[in-house]
Amino acid sequence: MPTRQEALAYRQIDRIRRGIELLRDRPAGEPLWAAITEAMLEPLRVDGLDAAPPPRDGLAEIRKLVASPEAQAALTRTTTDAFTEAVAERTGTDPGTLYPRLVAEAVLGALVAAIEVYPRYDPPVSITALTRQALELVAAGLPEPS
Repeated sequence: MPTRQEALAYRQIDRIRRGIELLRDRPAGEPLWAAITEAMLEPLRVDGLDAAPPPRDGLAEIRKLVASPEAQAALTRTTTDAFTEAVAERTGTDPGTLYPRLVAEAVLGALVAAIEVYPRYDPPVSITALTRQALELVAAGLPEPS
């Protein structure tokens, strides 16, 4: 039975799970970070979240998620292993080794960071734009801001 926090994070967890499946279906020759970025953005686009500004009720839900460390933990706890396995498959590595786990954790961290700053932007921006930016920064090795 899902916890209250998992229920609160359900939509985000579902989008991540859909993104993981999309990652598995990306073209084999596509660079890893391009594949991850497109796979993670597609569920947001399909759900209509690439339009700005976001609706007020949507921001209120995101604020609840951001305010709940338990919901954030549920978000990553329920998706980390599956994401690690998908990265391992794509890179031909063992899911029990550091690289696929580190990539999965970095991506999930970027997604959580985007969700955390999303309701605070003024003027509002789309979660899709923030997610793309977060993933691009991670893919670039987190260069210092210019």
